[in-house]
Amino acid sequence: MNTCLQCGEGIPEGATVCARCGAPVLSITPPLPLQSLRHPLENLVFTLLAVVGGLSWLVLLVLTMGIVLPVGLALWFLNWVAIKMFRAHLLIHSVRVTRDHFPHIHRAVEEASQKLGFREPLEVYIMEGTTLNAFVAAMLRTRCMVLYSQLVEGIEEDSAALRGLVGHELAHFVLGHFRWRWLVMGAIWIPLLYLAWSRLCEYSADRCGQACAGDLQAYERVLATLAAGWRLARHVKPELLVAQANEAQNSVFARLIEMISTHPPLVKRVAEIRQFVLGTPQVTVERSAVTTLGAIMLLPFAGLQGITSVSVIALAFFALLAAILFPVFAQAREEARSKVCLSNLRQLSRAVQMYTLDYDDTLPTAKLETVIAPYVGGNMSVLGCPSDDTQGASSYSLNPGFLGWKTRMIALPARTVLLYDAEDDEPVLRHRDGLNLSCADGSVHWVSEPQIEEWIWEP
Repeated sequence: MNTCLQCGEGIPEGATVCARCGAPVLSITPPLPLQSLRHPLENLVFTLLAVVGGLSWLVLLVLTMGIVLPVGLALWFLNWVAIKMFRAHLLIHSVRVTRDHFPHIHRAVEEASQKLGFREPLEVYIMEGTTLNAFVAAMLRTRCMVLYSQLVEGIEEDSAALRGLVGHELAHFVLGHFRWRWLVMGAIWIPLLYLAWSRLCEYSADRCGQACAGDLQAYERVLATLAAGWRLARHVKPELLVAQANEAQNSVFARLIEMISTHPPLVKRVAEIRQFVLGTPQVTVERSAVTTLGAIMLLPFAGLQGITSVSVIALAFFALLAAILFPVFAQAREEARSKVCLSNLRQLSRAVQMYTLDYDDTLPTAKLETVIAPYVGGNMSVLGCPSDDTQGASSYSLNPGFLGWKTRMIALPARTVLLYDAEDDEPVLRHRDGLNLSCADGSVHWVSEPQIEEWIWEP
Protein backbone atom coordinates (compact mmCIF):
# COMPACT_ATOMS: atom_id res chain seq x y z
CA MET A 1 0.00 0.00 0.00
CA ASN A 2 1.23 3.49 -0.86
CA THR A 3 1.45 6.24 1.72
CA CYS A 4 0.44 9.90 1.29
CA LEU A 5 3.47 12.15 1.74
CA GLN A 6 1.21 14.97 2.91
CA CYS A 7 -0.70 13.38 5.78
CA GLY A 8 0.67 9.82 6.09
CA GLU A 9 -2.67 8.20 5.26
CA GLY A 10 -2.57 4.77 3.64
CA ILE A 11 -3.67 4.79 0.01
CA PRO A 12 -5.23 1.67 -1.58
CA GLU A 13 -3.75 0.26 -4.77
CA GLY A 14 -5.09 1.97 -7.87
CA ALA A 15 -6.06 5.22 -6.11
CA THR A 16 -4.81 8.41 -7.75
CA VAL A 17 -5.41 10.83 -4.87
CA CYS A 18 -5.39 10.62 -1.08
CA ALA A 19 -8.90 10.21 0.29
CA ARG A 20 -7.99 12.21 3.40
CA CYS A 21 -6.23 15.31 2.03
CA GLY A 22 -6.63 15.04 -1.74
CA ALA A 23 -2.90 15.01 -2.50
CA PRO A 24 -1.85 13.14 -5.67
CA VAL A 25 -0.44 9.67 -5.10
CA LEU A 26 3.32 9.31 -5.14
CA SER A 27 4.44 5.70 -4.86
CA ILE A 28 6.91 5.04 -2.09
CA THR A 29 10.14 3.47 -3.29
CA PRO A 30 13.26 2.64 -1.28
CA PRO A 31 15.56 5.66 -0.87
CA LEU A 32 18.83 5.85 -2.75
CA PRO A 33 21.95 4.39 -1.09
CA LEU A 34 23.39 7.65 0.17
CA GLN A 35 26.80 6.34 1.17
CA SER A 36 27.44 5.22 -2.39
CA LEU A 37 26.68 8.76 -3.54
CA ARG A 38 28.93 10.48 -1.00
CA HIS A 39 32.31 11.51 -2.41
CA PRO A 40 34.89 8.97 -1.18
CA LEU A 41 37.14 11.67 0.29
CA GLU A 42 34.40 13.52 2.19
CA ASN A 43 34.33 11.22 5.22
CA LEU A 44 38.14 11.19 5.48
CA VAL A 45 38.44 14.98 5.44
CA PHE A 46 35.47 15.34 7.80
CA THR A 47 37.07 12.92 10.29
CA LEU A 48 40.29 14.96 10.29
CA LEU A 49 38.35 18.19 10.77
CA ALA A 50 36.19 16.68 13.52
CA VAL A 51 39.21 15.44 15.48
CA VAL A 52 41.11 18.71 15.12
CA GLY A 53 37.93 20.72 15.78
CA GLY A 54 37.09 18.78 18.94
CA LEU A 55 40.62 19.24 20.28
CA SER A 56 40.55 22.93 19.37
CA TRP A 57 37.30 23.50 21.25
CA LEU A 58 38.70 21.64 24.25
CA VAL A 59 41.90 23.72 24.26
CA LEU A 60 39.88 26.91 23.86
CA LEU A 61 37.66 25.87 26.76
CA VAL A 62 40.69 25.30 29.01
CA LEU A 63 42.54 28.44 27.95
CA THR A 64 39.52 30.68 28.53
CA MET A 65 38.64 28.90 31.81
CA GLY A 66 35.15 28.19 30.55
CA ILE A 67 34.42 31.76 29.46
CA VAL A 68 33.93 30.50 25.92
CA LEU A 69 30.77 28.65 27.01
CA PRO A 70 28.55 31.66 27.83
CA VAL A 71 30.03 33.50 24.84
CA GLY A 72 29.24 30.53 22.63
CA LEU A 73 25.71 30.33 24.02
CA ALA A 74 25.21 34.03 23.36
CA LEU A 75 26.44 33.63 19.81
CA TRP A 76 24.27 30.55 19.39
CA PHE A 77 21.25 32.57 20.55
CA LEU A 78 22.05 35.39 18.15
CA ASN A 79 22.38 32.85 15.38
CA TRP A 80 19.02 31.36 16.34
CA VAL A 81 17.44 34.82 16.24
CA ALA A 82 19.04 35.45 12.85
CA ILE A 83 17.63 32.20 11.46
CA LYS A 84 14.17 33.06 12.79
CA MET A 85 14.38 36.54 11.28
CA PHE A 86 15.57 35.06 8.01
CA ARG A 87 12.60 32.70 7.95
CA ALA A 88 10.25 35.58 8.78
CA HIS A 89 11.79 37.57 5.94
CA LEU A 90 11.11 34.69 3.57
CA LEU A 91 7.56 34.41 4.90
CA ILE A 92 6.68 38.01 4.10
CA HIS A 93 8.81 38.69 1.03
CA SER A 94 8.91 35.37 -0.85
CA VAL A 95 6.42 32.84 -2.18
CA ARG A 96 6.10 29.56 -0.30
CA VAL A 97 5.83 26.42 -2.39
CA THR A 98 2.88 24.21 -1.50
CA ARG A 99 0.80 21.53 -3.19
CA ASP A 100 -1.47 24.28 -4.58
CA HIS A 101 1.25 26.92 -5.06
CA PHE A 102 3.80 25.93 -7.72
CA PRO A 103 2.57 22.32 -7.70
CA HIS A 104 5.26 21.19 -10.18
CA ILE A 105 8.01 22.41 -7.83
CA HIS A 106 6.23 20.90 -4.84
CA ARG A 107 6.05 17.56 -6.60
CA ALA A 108 9.76 17.76 -7.49
CA VAL A 109 10.51 18.33 -3.78
CA GLU A 110 8.34 15.36 -2.83
CA GLU A 111 9.99 13.09 -5.37
CA ALA A 112 13.52 14.16 -4.42
CA SER A 113 12.68 13.81 -0.71
CA GLN A 114 11.44 10.29 -1.34
CA LYS A 115 14.51 9.32 -3.33
CA LEU A 116 16.85 10.64 -0.63
CA GLY A 117 14.80 9.40 2.32
CA PHE A 118 14.30 12.94 3.65
CA ARG A 119 11.33 13.10 6.04
CA GLU A 120 11.92 16.25 8.09
CA PRO A 121 9.64 19.32 7.91
CA LEU A 122 10.81 21.58 5.12
CA GLU A 123 9.70 24.99 3.88
CA VAL A 124 10.52 25.84 0.26
CA TYR A 125 10.39 29.43 -0.98
CA ILE A 126 10.73 31.09 -4.36
CA MET A 127 12.61 34.37 -4.04
CA GLU A 128 12.69 36.97 -6.78
CA GLY A 129 16.22 37.73 -7.87
CA THR A 130 18.56 37.87 -10.81
CA THR A 131 21.07 35.69 -8.95
CA LEU A 132 21.26 32.17 -10.32
CA ASN A 133 21.41 30.38 -7.02
CA ALA A 134 19.66 28.19 -4.48
CA PHE A 135 20.53 27.44 -0.88
CA VAL A 136 19.32 25.79 2.30
CA ALA A 137 19.46 26.85 5.94
CA ALA A 138 19.09 24.74 9.06
CA MET A 139 19.03 25.23 12.82
CA LEU A 140 17.26 22.99 15.32
CA ARG A 141 13.94 22.10 13.66
CA THR A 142 14.09 24.87 11.09
CA ARG A 143 14.66 23.61 7.54
CA CYS A 144 14.36 26.10 4.71
CA MET A 145 15.16 25.90 1.02
CA VAL A 146 15.33 29.05 -1.11
CA LEU A 147 15.22 28.89 -4.91
CA TYR A 148 15.93 32.09 -6.80
CA SER A 149 13.34 32.76 -9.47
CA GLN A 150 15.62 33.10 -12.48
CA LEU A 151 17.27 29.77 -11.78
CA VAL A 152 13.88 28.06 -11.53
CA GLU A 153 12.66 29.81 -14.69
CA GLY A 154 15.48 28.21 -16.64
CA ILE A 155 14.62 24.62 -15.73
CA GLU A 156 11.00 24.54 -14.53
CA GLU A 157 9.75 22.90 -17.75
CA ASP A 158 12.23 20.05 -17.22
CA SER A 159 10.94 17.94 -14.33
CA ALA A 160 14.15 15.87 -14.18
CA ALA A 161 16.36 18.98 -13.97
CA LEU A 162 14.03 20.44 -11.33
CA ARG A 163 14.35 17.26 -9.27
CA GLY A 164 18.12 17.46 -9.70
CA LEU A 165 18.27 21.03 -8.38
CA VAL A 166 16.07 20.23 -5.39
CA GLY A 167 17.93 16.97 -4.76
CA HIS A 168 21.26 18.80 -4.61
CA GLU A 169 19.98 21.12 -1.91
CA LEU A 170 18.26 18.36 0.07
CA ALA A 171 21.49 16.36 -0.02
CA HIS A 172 23.10 18.84 2.36
CA PHE A 173 20.48 17.81 4.94
CA VAL A 174 20.46 14.07 4.41
CA LEU A 175 24.26 13.81 4.20
CA GLY A 176 24.61 15.65 7.52
CA HIS A 177 26.49 18.67 6.22
CA PHE A 178 24.71 20.88 8.77
CA ARG A 179 24.58 18.39 11.63
CA TRP A 180 28.20 18.62 12.81
CA ARG A 181 29.19 21.93 11.30
CA TRP A 182 29.78 23.44 14.76
CA LEU A 183 32.40 20.76 15.39
CA VAL A 184 34.06 21.32 12.03
CA MET A 185 34.15 25.07 12.68
CA GLY A 186 36.65 24.40 15.46
CA ALA A 187 39.15 23.38 12.78
CA ILE A 188 38.55 26.33 10.51
CA TRP A 189 42.02 27.57 11.46
CA ILE A 190 43.22 24.95 8.96
CA PRO A 191 41.57 26.87 6.13
CA LEU A 192 42.64 24.70 3.20
CA LEU A 193 41.32 21.54 4.84
CA TYR A 194 38.02 23.16 5.79
CA LEU A 195 37.55 24.58 2.29
CA ALA A 196 38.41 21.20 0.78
CA TRP A 197 35.68 19.60 2.88
CA SER A 198 33.21 22.26 1.76
CA ARG A 199 34.00 21.53 -1.89
CA LEU A 200 33.71 17.77 -1.34
CA CYS A 201 30.26 18.35 0.17
CA GLU A 202 29.24 20.04 -3.06
CA TYR A 203 30.52 17.12 -5.13
CA SER A 204 28.49 14.73 -2.95
CA ALA A 205 25.40 16.91 -3.32
CA ASP A 206 25.91 16.93 -7.09
CA ARG A 207 25.87 13.12 -7.10
CA CYS A 208 22.64 13.09 -5.10
CA GLY A 209 21.13 15.72 -7.38
CA GLN A 210 21.99 13.71 -10.48
CA ALA A 211 20.56 10.56 -8.88
CA CYS A 212 17.31 12.41 -8.11
CA ALA A 213 17.16 13.71 -11.68
CA GLY A 214 17.76 10.18 -12.99
CA ASP A 215 19.32 11.71 -16.09
CA LEU A 216 22.87 12.99 -16.53
CA GLN A 217 21.90 15.45 -19.26
CA ALA A 218 19.12 16.90 -17.10
CA TYR A 219 21.51 17.59 -14.23
CA GLU A 220 24.08 18.99 -16.64
CA ARG A 221 21.40 21.48 -17.68
CA VAL A 222 21.22 22.64 -14.06
CA LEU A 223 24.98 23.21 -13.97
CA ALA A 224 24.91 24.85 -17.41
CA THR A 225 22.22 27.25 -16.17
CA LEU A 226 24.38 28.16 -13.18
CA ALA A 227 27.35 28.72 -15.49
CA ALA A 228 25.80 30.62 -18.41
CA GLY A 229 22.37 31.79 -17.30
CA TRP A 230 18.99 30.34 -18.16
CA ARG A 231 18.71 32.00 -21.57
CA LEU A 232 22.02 30.67 -22.89
CA ALA A 233 22.20 27.34 -21.06
CA ARG A 234 20.73 25.48 -24.02
CA HIS A 235 23.84 26.36 -26.06
CA VAL A 236 26.28 24.98 -23.48
CA LYS A 237 28.09 21.77 -24.45
CA PRO A 238 29.19 19.80 -21.37
CA GLU A 239 32.10 18.18 -23.19
CA LEU A 240 33.57 21.62 -23.87
CA LEU A 241 33.19 22.51 -20.19
CA VAL A 242 35.19 19.37 -19.43
CA ALA A 243 37.86 20.65 -21.82
CA GLN A 244 37.90 23.91 -19.84
CA ALA A 245 38.28 21.92 -16.63
CA ASN A 246 41.33 20.17 -18.09
CA GLU A 247 42.80 23.50 -19.12
CA ALA A 248 42.21 24.88 -15.63
CA GLN A 249 43.86 21.78 -14.16
CA ASN A 250 47.12 22.90 -15.75
CA SER A 251 46.83 26.48 -14.48
CA VAL A 252 48.50 27.35 -11.18
CA PHE A 253 46.27 30.37 -10.69
CA ALA A 254 43.07 28.43 -11.48
CA ARG A 255 44.15 25.85 -8.91
CA LEU A 256 44.82 28.65 -6.41
CA ILE A 257 41.33 30.07 -6.90
CA GLU A 258 39.86 26.61 -6.43
CA MET A 259 41.82 25.96 -3.23
CA ILE A 260 40.60 29.13 -1.53
CA SER A 261 36.95 28.68 -2.60
CA THR A 262 34.11 27.04 -0.70
CA HIS A 263 32.57 25.69 -3.92
CA PRO A 264 34.30 23.77 -6.71
CA PRO A 265 34.59 25.41 -10.13
CA LEU A 266 31.47 24.77 -12.19
CA VAL A 267 33.50 23.31 -15.06
CA LYS A 268 35.05 20.82 -12.67
CA ARG A 269 31.66 19.95 -11.21
CA VAL A 270 30.52 19.02 -14.71
CA ALA A 271 33.62 16.89 -15.21
CA GLU A 272 33.24 15.19 -11.81
CA ILE A 273 29.59 14.27 -12.28
CA ARG A 274 30.27 12.94 -15.78
CA GLN A 275 33.13 10.86 -14.42
CA PHE A 276 30.94 9.50 -11.62
CA VAL A 277 28.05 8.57 -13.91
CA LEU A 278 29.96 7.42 -16.99
CA GLY A 279 32.78 5.76 -15.07
CA THR A 280 35.46 7.19 -17.36
CA PRO A 281 38.13 9.74 -16.33
CA GLN A 282 37.30 13.26 -17.46
CA VAL A 283 40.08 15.38 -15.95
CA THR A 284 43.72 14.63 -16.63
CA VAL A 285 46.05 14.61 -13.64
CA GLU A 286 49.49 14.73 -15.26
CA ARG A 287 50.31 18.16 -13.85
CA SER A 288 47.96 18.09 -10.87
CA ALA A 289 50.77 17.78 -8.30
CA VAL A 290 52.82 20.51 -9.97
CA THR A 291 49.96 23.00 -10.20
CA THR A 292 48.86 22.22 -6.64
CA LEU A 293 52.38 22.85 -5.34
CA GLY A 294 52.56 26.10 -7.29
CA ALA A 295 49.19 27.20 -5.90
CA ILE A 296 50.32 26.46 -2.34
CA MET A 297 53.41 28.61 -2.88
CA LEU A 298 51.14 31.46 -3.96
CA LEU A 299 48.83 31.15 -0.94
CA PRO A 300 50.54 34.01 0.96
CA PHE A 301 49.34 36.32 -1.79
CA ALA A 302 45.78 35.05 -1.27
CA GLY A 303 45.68 36.37 2.29
CA LEU A 304 45.74 33.05 4.16
CA GLN A 305 48.99 33.51 6.03
CA GLY A 306 49.53 34.57 9.66
CA ILE A 307 46.19 33.29 11.01
CA THR A 308 45.95 32.08 14.61
CA SER A 309 43.38 29.60 15.83
CA VAL A 310 41.69 31.94 18.31
CA SER A 311 41.43 34.81 15.83
CA VAL A 312 40.06 32.54 13.14
CA ILE A 313 37.42 30.99 15.41
CA ALA A 314 36.31 34.40 16.64
CA LEU A 315 36.36 35.73 13.11
CA ALA A 316 34.40 32.72 11.89
CA PHE A 317 31.66 33.28 14.48
CA PHE A 318 31.26 36.95 13.72
CA ALA A 319 31.61 36.43 9.98
CA LEU A 320 28.81 33.86 10.17
CA LEU A 321 26.59 36.23 12.11
CA ALA A 322 27.43 39.12 9.80
CA ALA A 323 26.77 36.98 6.74
CA ILE A 324 23.34 36.08 8.10
CA LEU A 325 22.26 39.28 9.83
CA PHE A 326 23.62 42.13 7.73
CA PRO A 327 22.09 41.07 4.39
CA VAL A 328 18.75 40.45 6.10
CA PHE A 329 18.76 43.83 7.84
CA ALA A 330 19.98 45.63 4.73
CA GLN A 331 17.34 43.98 2.58
CA ALA A 332 14.63 44.69 5.14
CA ARG A 333 15.67 48.35 5.28
CA GLU A 334 15.69 48.60 1.50
CA GLU A 335 12.33 46.85 1.34
CA ALA A 336 10.90 49.45 3.73
CA ARG A 337 12.36 52.29 1.65
CA SER A 338 10.93 50.75 -1.51
CA LYS A 339 7.47 50.59 0.08
CA VAL A 340 7.70 54.29 1.07
CA CYS A 341 8.74 55.07 -2.50
CA LEU A 342 5.78 53.13 -3.90
CA SER A 343 3.49 54.99 -1.49
CA ASN A 344 4.90 58.30 -2.77
CA LEU A 345 4.28 57.26 -6.36
CA ARG A 346 0.73 56.20 -5.50
CA GLN A 347 0.01 59.64 -4.00
CA LEU A 348 1.64 61.40 -6.92
CA SER A 349 -0.35 59.29 -9.37
CA ARG A 350 -3.60 60.32 -7.66
CA ALA A 351 -2.44 63.93 -7.74
CA VAL A 352 -1.78 63.70 -11.49
CA GLN A 353 -5.26 62.23 -12.00
CA MET A 354 -6.76 65.15 -10.05
CA TYR A 355 -4.74 67.53 -12.25
CA THR A 356 -6.16 65.96 -15.41
CA LEU A 357 -9.70 66.41 -14.09
CA ASP A 358 -9.03 70.13 -13.70
CA TYR A 359 -7.44 70.46 -17.15
CA ASP A 360 -9.87 68.70 -19.49
CA ASP A 361 -8.33 65.21 -19.25
CA THR A 362 -4.88 66.63 -20.13
CA LEU A 363 -1.64 65.50 -18.49
CA PRO A 364 0.78 68.14 -17.16
CA THR A 365 3.04 69.90 -19.64
CA ALA A 366 5.76 70.83 -17.11
CA LYS A 367 7.97 69.07 -14.57
CA LEU A 368 6.23 67.29 -11.73
CA GLU A 369 7.51 69.49 -8.94
CA THR A 370 6.18 72.68 -10.58
CA VAL A 371 2.54 71.60 -10.90
CA ILE A 372 1.84 69.07 -8.19
CA ALA A 373 1.81 71.14 -4.98
CA PRO A 374 -1.95 72.02 -4.95
CA TYR A 375 -2.86 68.36 -5.42
CA VAL A 376 -0.77 66.94 -2.57
CA GLY A 377 -1.92 69.47 0.01
CA GLY A 378 1.47 71.18 -0.06
CA ASN A 379 3.18 68.00 1.16
CA MET A 380 6.16 68.18 -1.19
CA SER A 381 7.98 65.46 0.77
CA VAL A 382 6.24 62.89 -1.44
CA LEU A 383 8.64 64.01 -4.19
CA GLY A 384 11.57 62.49 -2.29
CA CYS A 385 12.48 58.79 -2.45
CA PRO A 386 14.19 57.55 0.76
CA SER A 387 16.83 55.81 -1.35
CA ASP A 388 17.67 58.93 -3.35
CA ASP A 389 20.93 60.47 -2.08
CA THR A 390 20.91 63.37 -4.54
CA GLN A 391 19.70 66.85 -3.68
CA GLY A 392 17.36 67.22 -6.65
CA ALA A 393 13.94 68.82 -6.46
CA SER A 394 12.24 65.50 -7.19
CA SER A 395 13.20 61.82 -7.11
CA TYR A 396 10.55 61.11 -9.74
CA SER A 397 9.79 62.21 -13.25
CA LEU A 398 6.74 62.46 -15.44
CA ASN A 399 7.31 60.51 -18.61
CA PRO A 400 8.41 63.22 -21.10
CA GLY A 401 6.83 61.31 -23.99
CA PHE A 402 3.34 61.85 -22.60
CA LEU A 403 3.51 65.48 -21.42
CA GLY A 404 0.36 67.32 -22.50
CA TRP A 405 -1.37 64.14 -23.71
CA LYS A 406 -5.07 63.45 -23.31
CA THR A 407 -5.36 60.44 -21.02
CA ARG A 408 -8.06 58.91 -23.22
CA MET A 409 -5.46 58.70 -26.00
CA ILE A 410 -3.41 56.16 -24.02
CA ALA A 411 -4.31 52.75 -25.43
CA LEU A 412 -2.95 50.54 -22.60
CA PRO A 413 -2.99 52.58 -19.38
CA ALA A 414 -2.18 49.53 -17.22
CA ARG A 415 1.15 49.07 -19.07
CA THR A 416 2.01 52.70 -19.91
CA VAL A 417 4.58 54.33 -17.59
CA LEU A 418 3.75 57.86 -16.44
CA LEU A 419 5.85 58.26 -13.25
CA TYR A 420 9.10 56.55 -12.31
CA ASP A 421 12.27 56.73 -10.21
CA ALA A 422 14.43 59.21 -12.07
CA GLU A 423 17.43 61.46 -12.05
CA ASP A 424 17.32 64.27 -14.64
CA ASP A 425 14.35 62.51 -16.26
CA GLU A 426 16.41 59.33 -16.77
CA PRO A 427 15.18 56.11 -15.11
CA VAL A 428 17.42 55.08 -12.21
CA LEU A 429 17.63 51.71 -10.44
CA ARG A 430 17.31 52.58 -6.75
CA HIS A 431 15.62 49.51 -5.32
CA ARG A 432 17.16 46.02 -5.42
CA ASP A 433 18.50 46.42 -8.97
CA GLY A 434 15.16 47.69 -10.15
CA LEU A 435 12.98 50.79 -10.11
CA ASN A 436 9.52 51.77 -8.96
CA LEU A 437 7.04 53.14 -11.44
CA SER A 438 3.40 54.18 -11.76
CA CYS A 439 1.22 53.52 -14.78
CA ALA A 440 -1.48 55.63 -16.38
CA ASP A 441 -4.18 53.64 -14.58
CA GLY A 442 -2.75 54.65 -11.18
CA SER A 443 -1.19 51.28 -10.36
CA VAL A 444 2.34 51.16 -8.94
CA HIS A 445 4.95 48.46 -9.50
CA TRP A 446 8.51 47.45 -8.71
CA VAL A 447 10.25 46.36 -11.92
CA SER A 448 13.56 44.51 -12.16
CA GLU A 449 16.10 45.70 -14.71
CA PRO A 450 15.44 42.93 -17.28
CA GLN A 451 11.69 43.69 -17.17
CA ILE A 452 11.95 47.44 -17.79
CA GLU A 453 11.68 47.11 -21.55
CA GLU A 454 8.46 45.11 -21.20
CA TRP A 455 6.58 48.28 -20.20
CA ILE A 456 5.38 51.01 -22.56
CA TRP A 457 7.62 54.07 -22.28
CA GLU A 458 6.93 55.86 -25.55
CA PRO A 459 3.71 56.83 -27.40
